[in-house]
Amino acid sequence: MECRQHWSLWRDLEIVMVNGLMPWGNRRLLPLGPLREPLTALKKADAAVIHNADLVSDQNLKNIELEMQEIKNSLPIFFTRMAPSYLFEVGNVNSKIPLTAVSNAVVLCVSAIGSANAFVQGLGKLGACYVDRLDYSDHHVFQAGISRQSERGLEN
Repeated sequence: MECRQHWSLWRDLEIVMVNGLMPWGNRRLLPLGPLREPLTALKKADAAVIHNADLVSDQNLKNIELEMQEIKNSLPIFFTRMAPSYLFEVGNVNSKIPLTAVSNAVVLCVSAIGSANAFVQGLGKLGACYVDRLDYSDHHVFQAGISRQSERGLEN
């Protein structure tokens, strides 16, 4: 749960983002877990967004909703999903590769995001026949050699 991270900014709305694949992690606060604030911080929220809703069963979504409503019954809850438009070539963010490029392909997914599982599942939904992965920590700064390491990963 990412919530209320920028204390110095004045806000009109407090919107809490929750990853549907792993909403509360191990229920512990940083550094022992992924939560930046306790779940009771939902009481201060004006709205909540459950992201990756398309990758979670209806029952799990309902359970997440119910738990949030136990904390704040009047909390409006919205659902989102990733909807990629295209892929791009590493080193050329202006390139636009059609999503069909991964259809029936073996893909090495290199990521440095908080929810690598969502990224991998998304590639599967695009039709990749096999997805291997190199996961780095969230916001990892890649060096020039990552491309060669990724290529070696594809060769193995």
